[in-house]
Amino acid sequence: YYLYHIKTMQKEVNLDFLLEYVFETEGIIADKYDIFLAHDLENEKKLEEKLTLYNAIGAVCERFGYKPFIPFRFFKSKKWEDLNFEWGDLCFRNKYTLLHGLMIPNTKLFLCDLTTPSQSIKEMKDTAIRSKKPQIYFYEKGRIIAEGYANLVVMNNNNVKGILKYSTIRGCIKTLEAVIKANF
Repeated sequence: YYLYHIKTMQKEVNLDFLLEYVFETEGIIADKYDIFLAHDLENEKKLEEKLTLYNAIGAVCERFGYKPFIPFRFFKSKKWEDLNFEWGDLCFRNKYTLLHGLMIPNTKLFLCDLTTPSQSIKEMKDTAIRSKKPQIYFYEKGRIIAEGYANLVVMNNNNVKGILKYSTIRGCIKTLEAVIKANF
């Protein structure tokens, strides 16, 4: 698989071992998920604020019969705790390998939160575009940077099925349900 090493100040863990562990406990993970939900991976403080929204989006996907891959949920699961290993221990290159090389290309739909533009969002979006995945983007109303970024995303990209601007979680969920129902 991948010959990268995860290096932290406290330990060095072989990514092959971690992926093998995930495969043994999850089966082939890429085949188990239909939808990838991209979110900012660098800013854990912002992530904590968004957990309710991401969990609600995951519930919508599940109601439609889809299995969502949500990075924060996946890496907060018990299998990683058993290894005394956290998402934050992965360096950016290894996160990229797992998410961009394995997960995004093998899912059917790409959802992406543009509210907090970041390097991880840019990279995941680029992978979805290269993979020609159907894409739905969403961002919080009033975020000028996110709105400008959303406008750039749709340029020359025929796979965008929707860009949702929301002011409440309930509004985001309601609009997302309508877009999924109309397109999938």
